[in-house]
Amino acid sequence: MLIIKTFAAIKDQIGEHIYIYDEPKNIETLSTMLKQKYPQVASMIDSSRFAVDMQIVNMDFELSNQNTIYLLPPSSGG
Repeated sequence: MLIIKTFAAIKDQIGEHIYIYDEPKNIETLSTMLKQKYPQVASMIDSSRFAVDMQIVNMDFELSNQNTIYLLPPSSGG
């Protein structure tokens, strides 16, 4: 099982934690799964970054069931 922690507008729309029982092989596959399951935030997912175990990763990063994944939408600061 993978646990995905969400933030900002994505968290507001679909909740803070997502549990994935089908294990995707990499971030790209996970992103596709999330966009299909949560079409209301698909465009935000497209512009988000993923971090695994507190480190930003590329879309080809291979996942294991021990990973904690963070879905980081774009943000602006001041």
